Amino acid sequence: MEYLEYIEKLHTMAKDLDYARFLKDCRKLTNEEARELKRLYQMIVKEIHPDVYSHLEEKDKLYWSRAVEAYEKGDLEMLRTLRELIDDQEPKEAEKGSALEELADKQEQLLSTVKHLLEAVDRIKKAFPFTEEEFLADKEKVAAKRANLKAAVKESREILEDYQFRLTLFTKPESSIIC
Repeated sequence: MEYLEYIEKLHTMAKDLDYARFLKDCRKLTNEEARELKRLYQMIVKEIHPDVYSHLEEKDKLYWSRAVEAYEKGDLEMLRTLRELIDDQEPKEAEKGSALEELADKQEQLLSTVKHLLEAVDRIKKAFPFTEEEFLADKEKVAAKRANLKAAVKESREILEDYQFRLTLFTKPESSIIC
């Protein structure tokens, strides 16, 4: 019995370690983004929390589980997407406001989404491979890099052949080892 408990504890620790590694690699949220994350989550909670709405559709239950996961991981983009998906559904009768208010809210959400998408595009443009555009335009630099890589590959193959030869010496019966 102790062994099973130990194994279970190891599995739990492995999951915790994987989660910690995931969080380490995640982009850190700014204070503004953290506030938006919390605000979006609270809005989603008010609309589809299973304790409040006991007769949710399957897709709402899926949205809820994804929203909880996104909030725990700090995945702001996922919460934004879920908010859009939830807003696209037909509003409940008690929640219907004026058409003008709904359009104003939708406009605000769309402007916010566009702003965040433009920021994401800017981040992408500042990352590899877009940072290599100048290098790739210079044919001489590309040719020199290609030559360096070919030389490195040739050297690596020679080393590999040498190690393979040494391994054959070790695996032959009654062979003398020459290093």
